[in-house]
Amino acid sequence: DYARAVVTGAVVAGPHVRHACKRHLADLVAGAARGLRWSPETAAYYVGISRFVRHSKAEWRGQVLELDDYQLFIVGLAFGWQAWDAERQVWRRRFRTIYIEIPKKNGKSTLCGFVGIIGLKFDGEPGAEIYAAATARKQALLVFNDAKEMVRTSPELREKITVLMGNLSDQESYSKFEPISADENTGDGVNPHFVIVDELHRIKTRGLRSALTQGFGARRQPMEWVITTAGDDRVGTPYDEEHDYAIKLLEGVLEDDSYFAYIACPDEDDPWDDPATWAKANPGYAEIKSLRLDLQSRALKARSSPAELADFKRFRLNLRTSDVQQAIKTATWKLNTQGPIDEARLEGRRCHTAIDLSSKSDITALVHLFPPGDDDPKWVILPRFWTPAATLAEREARDRAHYGRWRDGGWLRTCEGNRVDYHQLFEQLKDDATRFDIVDVAFDPWNAGTLAADCEAEGFTVVEFGQTMANYTTPTKEFLDMLPDAAFEHGAHPVLQWMASNLVVITDSKENKMPSKRRSTRRIDGITATIMALGRAIGGEDPASIYEERALLVIG
Repeated sequence: DYARAVVTGAVVAGPHVRHACKRHLADLVAGAARGLRWSPETAAYYVGISRFVRHSKAEWRGQVLELDDYQLFIVGLAFGWQAWDAERQVWRRRFRTIYIEIPKKNGKSTLCGFVGIIGLKFDGEPGAEIYAAATARKQALLVFNDAKEMVRTSPELREKITVLMGNLSDQESYSKFEPISADENTGDGVNPHFVIVDELHRIKTRGLRSALTQGFGARRQPMEWVITTAGDDRVGTPYDEEHDYAIKLLEGVLEDDSYFAYIACPDEDDPWDDPATWAKANPGYAEIKSLRLDLQSRALKARSSPAELADFKRFRLNLRTSDVQQAIKTATWKLNTQGPIDEARLEGRRCHTAIDLSSKSDITALVHLFPPGDDDPKWVILPRFWTPAATLAEREARDRAHYGRWRDGGWLRTCEGNRVDYHQLFEQLKDDATRFDIVDVAFDPWNAGTLAADCEAEGFTVVEFGQTMANYTTPTKEFLDMLPDAAFEHGAHPVLQWMASNLVVITDSKENKMPSKRRSTRRIDGITATIMALGRAIGGEDPASIYEERALLVIG
């Protein structure tokens, strides 16, 4: 009911919550084909545990815990979805990671404590170890102490669960619930059933989470609950990487049936001082009167203080506030395709080609860009990608991307060993030249090396396209301006879509723009090559060879 109400607009919610609800409704229809099933009885069991739990704080202390609608949605989906375990021939819990990002004062600690009690007493796991994890013990104790007070105020739980200073234990199943923190370095040697990570944005390194989740191996249905408020805008932090992965999952850029994400925030153009915006960002807005009053008070202060406004946007609206933002919205990117590209229809057509060699140990991109023709008003993007086979699994884990799936689907080509074989790329380029009218091939001269020389010798017109603001600003602006008009056809290529979702551009004082590999969250090579090709297409038909200005460079 909650999902349908959000999708229809009966319940006000932001874009990522809408995506989460659409995902659930879509999986109800199509999930069985992927080995998934929805068990409303199982969801009802776990949601129903709340009747044994009492609130621990303020005026609600001692009252039966009544979950808000958004909490019912999260808990119900987290436990109600199941996946078929073909190896053991049994249904297991579908979701292994639950990522929740909501502003302060929306009941995060209450939800965390409730989840911990579920794992300790009601999940049927012998010898369960439940950990409330945070960067510092003080933070870890917030969740643990909430759970401890829930037990103390609940007569049914108090009879079954032993309450100690730093431990909750269930003697019947030999299970325990404890706080754990990075500053104590206590993550090694544990065997968690549930890990509850509080305020991910405060955690600076991956050490504690990594140590805890590595202990999942002996558990049948382990879960990691990651609950946080919006972090700052530093690229590459644990929060940044998790937030980025969750967004890509919700927007359909990546697929991961073991990962659930719920991120509450306003839509991009919503005014920060509108109560309707506050309701989108705060799923507890309708139910929690103190939350509404707190938002009103803080909004008054924010109107007269830039620092207060920045805090209001981040901590109360769940917005990251710097200029480091995704340059291409996924919805905009999806406007630019009607389905897979038929390469046969491109034969004989003129195209501009660009190659982003990047690092030999990562992904190399070749992109053909076909200008509009009499029979096709679109700019057609035809990308090809290569990557080393030996390190594929390692980089798939590092980048949290579907390299193996893309390789199996023919979207990403692998080269034997741990380096890209540029000879394969060169042979593909020569083959493409027999089918397409390649006007020119653009390289960055810094790493063009022998490949550029080979192309020149083969008769291709090789063009220098250096990594400078002057070269990139016009095609970058054109590319970004043309996307909302659905001017391109990219064939829904999954690797290129992933790279589009990673793109961040930098802007100088004169409003010049160019892609930034340093500030982009993951690989953007295919988009960089597309912009290079567009720069050639709109920059003229008589390019100068890079060898007219310097001698042939041969690297032995």
